[in-house]
Amino acid sequence: MAYIASRKELILVRKLSLNLDCLNVFYRIILANIKLTFQIIFFVLSTIQILAAEEIKKYSEFDKMIFAPHPFSIKSPIKNIETESQQSVKNISVKEKKYNSKNLIPIFECSGSCSFAFYAGRGVENTMQSIFFDNIELPSNWDYSHSFLAAVSASKTLINFDNLFHIEPEIGIAKRFGDAQEFELWTAIYFRWVYFPWNHILKTTIGVPTGLNYASGISDCELSRAGNKSIETSRLMHFLAPEITFSFPEKDSDEIFVRFHHRSGAFGLFTDHGGIQFLTTGIRHRF
Repeated sequence: MAYIASRKELILVRKLSLNLDCLNVFYRIILANIKLTFQIIFFVLSTIQILAAEEIKKYSEFDKMIFAPHPFSIKSPIKNIETESQQSVKNISVKEKKYNSKNLIPIFECSGSCSFAFYAGRGVENTMQSIFFDNIELPSNWDYSHSFLAAVSASKTLINFDNLFHIEPEIGIAKRFGDAQEFELWTAIYFRWVYFPWNHILKTTIGVPTGLNYASGISDCELSRAGNKSIETSRLMHFLAPEITFSFPEKDSDEIFVRFHHRSGAFGLFTDHGGIQFLTTGIRHRF
């Protein structure tokens, strides 16, 4: 006796067939993307190999002969002989210099370690905690106030740890506009990470400071933040203004940066209430 499938079973079979077709198409797309990715990787590696070979060809035997030292300027081989102990001592000293190369830069010496900057921006209503920790969003989705800030600052690199990060004291002054009209003064120490693998293409640094900020008055923006505790707010607060900078390697003396200019009570160290912050952009010149 032949079995006749019901309508529901036929619909179920069609759905399963459709799902299998979709999985098959999805599998083919993934396989094609994997192949394309490997092809791109092999293409880039082969291109680098070709460019490296062309670079090596530039140094011909003629170039080596032209730039070779004069035969009579070469010292006698006897004078260049070093004992194994001398060579080992030299190697140890080189390693110590390489791995213990904290560079203390004199305070009155610039040579690229001094800088001045100008930046400006608009007030941000969101709290720093909500922006960077609770609800991470793009700046276009933040809430902005009608207060503005223009600032100038000067800094000096004092310590360079193996070209990985710098320690830079900074002083600055700012003027508020719009709903806020006060002046700000601050002094801070920036801890700046300067090593990134793409620095040969776009030089990048990230700096985070800690310091003191003094305002000439308490704005309505800060009073509204403090709410019914406005009497407990303070003119002297903690200064925290993380920033990221960009510059071209061939002209790294000039850089642009984005800074989140922020002052607050530092979780009760100065006060539990009040504070103000601005999202700013600026330019810096190092000399």
